[in-house]
Amino acid sequence: ADFERACKLIRSKGWGIKVYLVVNPPFAEDVKRNTDESVRYALEWADEMTLINCQPHARTELHRMWAAGEWRPLDKGEFFDVIKDWMPEKRVRYDATQYAPFPSWKSWLPQFEVRNEIVGVGEEQLVNPTYERWQDFICNRYKSPEERTTVLFVPCSYTKPYANGQLHRAIRATLEAVPNKDKIHLVVISSPGVIPIELSYYYPFDSYDWQPWLETPAIKKRYTEVTKERLKNYLRTHKYENYYCYFLSDAESYTALKQACEELGIELNECVRSHAPGERNALANPESLEDLKGTLLKISGAIDV
Repeated sequence: ADFERACKLIRSKGWGIKVYLVVNPPFAEDVKRNTDESVRYALEWADEMTLINCQPHARTELHRMWAAGEWRPLDKGEFFDVIKDWMPEKRVRYDATQYAPFPSWKSWLPQFEVRNEIVGVGEEQLVNPTYERWQDFICNRYKSPEERTTVLFVPCSYTKPYANGQLHRAIRATLEAVPNKDKIHLVVISSPGVIPIELSYYYPFDSYDWQPWLETPAIKKRYTEVTKERLKNYLRTHKYENYYCYFLSDAESYTALKQACEELGIELNECVRSHAPGERNALANPESLEDLKGTLLKISGAIDV
């Protein structure tokens, strides 16, 4: 195919490849299937791709078809329904300038013209306007996946996005062995607040740097206070049938989560046995991961298929 020959030629010159894909062209009988097949094929060759919602621009054949009722563009909600399976893929982007207005929580995703680095430990890096804007969105606009009836709270990772970190890779590998894993919603607790895993690819969750070795007793106390309130706000809004966590008992995030659940009358279940304080990479070791797997296997039968 011409596309593949072009990709090989570009690669031979040492260049990268970016692909643009128009979603919902008039010849697509099944838009979702057409898009999924096209994205899957393109990612075999491309380093990055952008999905564009097809629009009937003036003085084009597409505009004539739209005016004649032969074809219509997707509204923004329909567009996101088509591409939602590809949104977590870090190589896939979408072109917001092509959208038409629509009522959906995704239309309220925070946008930032300036993306400042948020690095360090302190009040400024904890109660940051960017974080506060996101936490307001997550509690007041964001809708958690209805099919994921069990929440598993987990720590962040030093590597960003989280999915690239050692611990998160290990957690995902463990979940693969659990029946009904698609019923489990991963939610991260970190200095930016409460972060549903599907939002972790957005700024600033994909790039901040909180440095725990610089924490003082005072900032640890403040972190626990702020995080507890953020968790209470999240838990009041987003309801689950089961609540689990995978933290070490001496972690400030665990303390905040435990206090939040106690104050709201929520039963919180732990997925790891106790470890010696300060044990390095304790959650990523095989024994802890077996604890996680064993706990999730026990509850998997209680999760409705």
